[in-house]
Amino acid sequence: MLDLGTGGGLPGIPLALARPDLRFLLVDSIRKKTEAVQRIIAALGLTDRVQVQWTRAENLPERFPYIVGRAVAPLPRFLTWAKRLLLPGGWVYYYTGEPLPPIPPRWKATYHPFRAVTDHPYLHTKGVLSLQYA
Repeated sequence: MLDLGTGGGLPGIPLALARPDLRFLLVDSIRKKTEAVQRIIAALGLTDRVQVQWTRAENLPERFPYIVGRAVAPLPRFLTWAKRLLLPGGWVYYYTGEPLPPIPPRWKATYHPFRAVTDHPYLHTKGVLSLQYA
């Protein structure tokens, strides 16, 4: 799973904790952030299955079955990066708020609002888009 634009390690680190059966690559273009995330990964004992890279999406050679993102870039730009990195049939999961951002052509999207599982006021207009390129 690729966390593209991980920032401080979200959502990659919590996902890695919740899914010990998966391997993760957390990427960010800001060196200071990747250094901090690397220390967090080490402190949590996750270095055997979670890697951190200081690089840009354009420089990644591999492809992934799952890509996650949160507050990296507007959705259309994020999906431009993700499309090149996504394996055929793969999924993108993008944390977003309402109103929903425009979905680019050829992407199928389903919105999963957090209000369906919590009544927390902050999360009332937040959720996750699951997207697949058609």
